[in-house]
Amino acid sequence: MANRLILLGVLCCFLTGGCAAPQLYSRVVYEDPASFVRLELSPTAHSDEPETLHAHPTHLTEEQLTQIFKGLLIRETRSALLLLFMDQAPILPAFTEKEVAFLTQHIGKALRLVVPEEVVTFYLSRPLNATTREVTSGSVFIQKQQFHFMLSNYRTVYSIPPFGMIYDRRYPSYSLAPRTLDVLFEPVDYTIPNTVSFFESLVGEAHEEEIILDLSRFSSLRL
Repeated sequence: MANRLILLGVLCCFLTGGCAAPQLYSRVVYEDPASFVRLELSPTAHSDEPETLHAHPTHLTEEQLTQIFKGLLIRETRSALLLLFMDQAPILPAFTEKEVAFLTQHIGKALRLVVPEEVVTFYLSRPLNATTREVTSGSVFIQKQQFHFMLSNYRTVYSIPPFGMIYDRRYPSYSLAPRTLDVLFEPVDYTIPNTVSFFESLVGEAHEEEIILDLSRFSSLRL
């Protein structure tokens, strides 16, 4: 919800002439026609507020990053009311072996380049036909000893507009459709829980697209 409000505010400001066009990204780490990893300004990190800055740059080993991306799981969100009549949805790996290798290589490089005011964003797509593609995207940053992973889109079908702004590649941190998945991790004790209210759980609005991992649980960490 917060991401949508930020995007709406940026677009309104730009369309009404109240501000200059936003800076879309800082630096490209890797890009091809179907995917990219890049560094973007963080909406929550400010150079004049040291407590908001991220713990970048950081070096994580290939083994650590492989364990992180292999351990990420997804599950369809079902409300507490729905669970009275059916079981939890199955838990599935978030990424294929090929995607794990891509993220390990390029996000690993990005984390060595990113500065405290930035986050790392990623984008993976697959064409479905001439006008639609399947999009998976999100962002990563490190705060203290915590690895924050946000999945903004997952296998989302996006129709490429015949004219106008193409949002999926420009804004990988924003959701293209309502979110219906939770992000999990195995082993579960490597995660730092996010607080979810009873009401959110009851009505099915408690989507956990962000997961926080305790980096002290991973070996050979070098900051």
